[in-house]
Amino acid sequence: MGEFSRLTWRISDERVPYPEAVDFMERRVAEIRSGAAPEMVWLLEHPPLYTAGTSAKPGDLLVPDRFPVYQTGRGGQFTYHGPGQRVAYVMLDVKERGGDVRLFVRQLEEWVIRTLARFNVTAERREGRVGIWVAHDGREDKIGAIGIRLRHWVSFHGIAINLDPDLSHFGGIVPCGITESAATPYGVTSLAQLGQMVTLPELDMALKAAFEEVFGA
Repeated sequence: MGEFSRLTWRISDERVPYPEAVDFMERRVAEIRSGAAPEMVWLLEHPPLYTAGTSAKPGDLLVPDRFPVYQTGRGGQFTYHGPGQRVAYVMLDVKERGGDVRLFVRQLEEWVIRTLARFNVTAERREGRVGIWVAHDGREDKIGAIGIRLRHWVSFHGIAINLDPDLSHFGGIVPCGITESAATPYGVTSLAQLGQMVTLPELDMALKAAFEEVFGA
């Protein structure tokens, strides 16, 4: 655990353009791998945009000209990022933390679940569906997204929690390839839609506390 105590947190008050965030993560991953910099968790918001993961299907981009679309090396399909959504990019040495990728993903899921529990929101995993889900108005809605990439065992990309984004912006994609039908009434929700009026600083505090519980530091 020696190097884990050197983990740093970065919080960006201004919205960060997606290419700028990727460039930073690329550099930081290389520095972590070489021992030149400590692990980092970066909390930020993006301007409205869509990202396409390695499994993205072109047909799942329903409105191609609505927002900028960025190809990304993380796993998963299409996701939306924008104001009112807290993104947490995790640049961690997964090998030093046990070298178990499946466990690492479970830990990321648990991190989101425990964070939301602090606001009396019961969130859960669902077999066969990526992300974190809540029961809402007789359906199951997604409130948290997860997508990571590893390079030489160092992670980047991460998680996103819907605090109070414009949920209509998700309508330009099929989020994570999951379509809604009468048999599978899945949608997207947020803390605000669930009646939880939470500020970004409050969410950040919950993220930090839950991270320490799950990851140890």
